[in-house]
Amino acid sequence: MSDRLDTWIAAAGTGIALLPPSGTSEWLDRPEDRTPLPSRMNDGVADPAGRFWAGSMAYDGIHGAGSLYRTDPDGTVVRVLDGLTIANGPAFTADGTTMYLADTAVGTILRCRVDPVSGDLIGGAETFARLREDEGSPDGMTADEKGCLWVAMWGAGAVRRYRSDGRLLHTLTVPAPHPTSVSACTPGGTASWSPRPGTA
Repeated sequence: MSDRLDTWIAAAGTGIALLPPSGTSEWLDRPEDRTPLPSRMNDGVADPAGRFWAGSMAYDGIHGAGSLYRTDPDGTVVRVLDGLTIANGPAFTADGTTMYLADTAVGTILRCRVDPVSGDLIGGAETFARLREDEGSPDGMTADEKGCLWVAMWGAGAVRRYRSDGRLLHTLTVPAPHPTSVSACTPGGTASWSPRPGTA
């Protein structure tokens, strides 16, 4: 797909689609059509090598019904994790060897080691941070150039910054109760964030 520079890739509906200039979607796969519960795709991001990763969730938020998928450069869609509830993020360190993934509904941020060449996960997911219900729910995230993780805290009106060892460094209050993503971090250590539409 690297020769199609005018085409977008998106997690939409029940799968992964290419969006060419013609406006007609080209489906790579619709894996959530094959799940036992009505489900949809959720958050997605590209890793440093250009692979596209996106999570899914059941429409009714049933525990453990979500998955994480990876789309390789040849267009193959692979399920890499299951047993999730509401998969958000993910986020990658600059070298592509570490991936963070939020399971928003259960208040957990996971960390996985990744082979940057193949995109395969090395070992299982480990718990990076676990949030109490009164702290909000981890949603979209990004890693900065120092390897720290910024996390939008749904329901808390805040963005958190964690060190790579899981220690909380900063909590920034934002003027919206439900921020959903942290889109970029600057060398100075600030972040831009996105609220849920209609909540700013």
